[in-house]
Amino acid sequence: MDDSFTMSMYAPLLRREALLILLDARHHVALLPTGPDGRLALPSIRRRERETYDAAVRRITVGTFHASTLRLGEVIGRVEPPPPVPHAWSAPAARREARIFFAHFPKGSPSVTDHSIRWVPHTSVAEAVTAQDIPELGPFIEGYIDGWIPDGWITLGP
Repeated sequence: MDDSFTMSMYAPLLRREALLILLDARHHVALLPTGPDGRLALPSIRRRERETYDAAVRRITVGTFHASTLRLGEVIGRVEPPPPVPHAWSAPAARREARIFFAHFPKGSPSVTDHSIRWVPHTSVAEAVTAQDIPELGPFIEGYIDGWIPDGWITLGP
């Protein structure tokens, strides 16, 4: 008699995204229009299978910004998904995991090739991108610009 037991499990539905907070010399942030309603969003991209978040965020820059002129910051925001909520009568909803990278344009760099970009003061970004549902985004950006957030990973959460 075989006493072994095998259990199959599916990977959780998890959307993995890389987001970019692109700062110019005035500390304005590049936002992109998301549709005809005028809503704005941070540039973002879904991470491919087996791709690092760093590689994914660099794909954002291809075609929109000249990647050679960008300098990535040393602070990375981490947005973890909330625990799954069991639904008795429906399929579980996809959850999101995100990494937020800072990048800088050198002063006087004419590097933007996408003219749909809107440059917003960093103090207004959190209000402008509410649809992206990023907890603590305002203080995260402020802390980065003011220099009181240390280099490394910072987890943003409710």
